[in-house]
Amino acid sequence: MAISSKSLFHFTSFDNLLSILECMYFQVNYSKEQFVIRQNTLIYYVPMVCFCDIPLTQTRDHIEDYQGFAIGLTKDWGIGHGLNPVFYINQLGFTVTLENLDSSLQQNDFAKGAFEHTFSFMKQYKGQDLKNSALHEKVFYNEREWRFVPYVRQFQDKVMKQIYWKDELTSFEKDYIKGHRFFKLGFKISDIRYLITKSEKEKTDLMSFLRRRKTEDLHILVNHTFKVLTIDEVFSDF
Repeated sequence: MAISSKSLFHFTSFDNLLSILECMYFQVNYSKEQFVIRQNTLIYYVPMVCFCDIPLTQTRDHIEDYQGFAIGLTKDWGIGHGLNPVFYINQLGFTVTLENLDSSLQQNDFAKGAFEHTFSFMKQYKGQDLKNSALHEKVFYNEREWRFVPYVRQFQDKVMKQIYWKDELTSFEKDYIKGHRFFKLGFKISDIRYLITKSEKEKTDLMSFLRRRKTEDLHILVNHTFKVLTIDEVFSDF
């Protein structure tokens, strides 16, 4: 059995899925992350779009955790657009890395920027699930996460930061990046492999939405180049 997929899946709500298909891009947002360092919780925000490299047969828990809908795109598309797997690290390893690098990098602005971008791909091996406070602990390593993280140093306006620490991120920064081309991750219909819905009704609604959508790739929709599946079909057919 394969332990990784040929697709990268983005899990979301039905409304968000329709919005993504309407505009044909993923909107980068600053996502809340945290690490525990010597009993202190470090909270920060990183600009990203998240995906998972999980075979469909192993997605049940993930689908339930993330509202029940997903879009799967080819891994070649992801690699070509700069997506990378997350670097998982345990609490002790992260603490040692950060404490040894922090003071030296403060002296070199370019080195600090490079580290912050690399740091944006780090995630703790396990910890508190920020999306479900009822869970005491979650092994994030099981998600096999990939991320698209723009290198904000290349952003011409010089307004945004790569990382915002707790209480630094305001509504101004959140609104500023919406719709900005630097914070968009685009795709074509031919990049899609799967669309996943909760029920047959939502599958029907989604297919009707796709047929109404004016697109130069209409022939791809008609020929069913990608699969539209319900959760039940995923676990009965794969």
